[in-house]
Amino acid sequence: MSKENKPRKTHLKEGSRSAELFKEIVDSLDLVLTFGYQPCAVLKYGMDGIYRMRSAQERADQRRAINGLKKKKLLEIEQRADKYFVALTQKGANEYLRLKVLSSDLYEDDRECLVVFDVPESRRDIRKLLREFLWNAGFIPIQKSVWISQFNAGEALSTLLNAIGLKKWVRIYEVREYDHVE
Repeated sequence: MSKENKPRKTHLKEGSRSAELFKEIVDSLDLVLTFGYQPCAVLKYGMDGIYRMRSAQERADQRRAINGLKKKKLLEIEQRADKYFVALTQKGANEYLRLKVLSSDLYEDDRECLVVFDVPESRRDIRKLLREFLWNAGFIPIQKSVWISQFNAGEALSTLLNAIGLKKWVRIYEVREYDHVE
């Protein structure tokens, strides 16, 4: 076998600098959080210690998520003395309402949510955004300005459209389709 075809070793050499560094890194990891339940970790830290570590990890995850929301300008966070004050931005309020629309449940019967809009020609940008939003929220276009969905999103959608000032151009209905009788 030539040198080029020789299989590589995948194991670290015992006592090597790499092996020692690797062991040091893994020893410092919280294996309970990394791999789930580990009896040796319970013996080492006790159940209270495990709960404290999990709680600390959850708090760290929450801090990262909150910082991400702040970075996306969905929340404003201000620290005064030792207290934090959190405010929802307009973008954050719109995102919250958008999520409410997206998480709407299906109607339990044959009703559907119908959205009809007539946005002025001078506000073409708003029409485009509204169509994109309805598409992303699971609505299907019947016509360019008539959209329908099987999700019970009317109330949340109405609140969102009212909050962003579009309610005057949009009507939302709960409807039932009748079978065509010949």
